[in-house]
Amino acid sequence: MKKGEKTAVSEESKLLKELKALREQTRKAAHLEAENRDLKKALDKKEKQLKDTEEKWENGEREIEKLKYLLFEANYQISQWKKRFFGSTQERFVPTYADQLVLDLNCFHLLKLPL
Repeated sequence: MKKGEKTAVSEESKLLKELKALREQTRKAAHLEAENRDLKKALDKKEKQLKDTEEKWENGEREIEKLKYLLFEANYQISQWKKRFFGSTQERFVPTYADQLVLDLNCFHLLKLPL
């Protein structure tokens, strides 16, 4: 082989090696792009799940506040009923019925009961 042919063969060999390296890099880049797309899809899915979870959390907190208010209201009503029926006589509600007889306590002094 002549010197010019050797250089051409070595140049061709270098070019083939570079081409092979470029093809390998292209293959790796395509693989990385596909992996990147998959990761973006997974990230979008996780972000949607997070958003849904946050909404559920907020709804749960609103429901808890609503139930706390209802509990407070019920406890207040219970305390009012207790006060009304079991409180001191000034506070207690004593219902009167139309068919109930009234005992006149002022007439007891007229009775002469032996002691």
